[in-house]
Amino acid sequence: MSVRPGLASVLLAGGGSAGHVSPLLALADCLRRRDPELRVAALGTQKGLEQRLVPARGYDLRTIPKVAFPRRPGGGLARLPGALKAAVAAAGAAAEQVKILQAHAEEAGAAIRAAEAAMAQAEAQQSAAQAEALRAADDAVRYRAMYAKDEVS
Repeated sequence: MSVRPGLASVLLAGGGSAGHVSPLLALADCLRRRDPELRVAALGTQKGLEQRLVPARGYDLRTIPKVAFPRRPGGGLARLPGALKAAVAAAGAAAEQVKILQAHAEEAGAAIRAAEAAMAQAEAQQSAAQAEALRAADDAVRYRAMYAKDEVS
């Protein structure tokens, strides 16, 4: 059963701790069971549990920078807006890559279906040609047998 007609890929976000990664993987597994052709990617950081668990489960991991929220006022708090902006931009880029991959997958799928149809048609034509060749060979054997009887008589 397809997850959603026309949907070729999804990007799931969740990482850092097992409380976020485990539900992400459970959802990814569920989606994959429902549609084995669906490409599932996850969005996470290079330092969280997802860095190890997501690829181990067979899913593509797109990474973004980790942004820690400062617990005290200081330089980290001043850098927070820029760090958030960079992380959001990286997430947008990952989503765009997945979207581009989906477009390519749709084009590739159409090309594969066209090639399969052409191959099926060629096989049908080849089968028809082989059947015609067999009929011609049978006719030749039959005629040869008839002429051999006429020559002996």
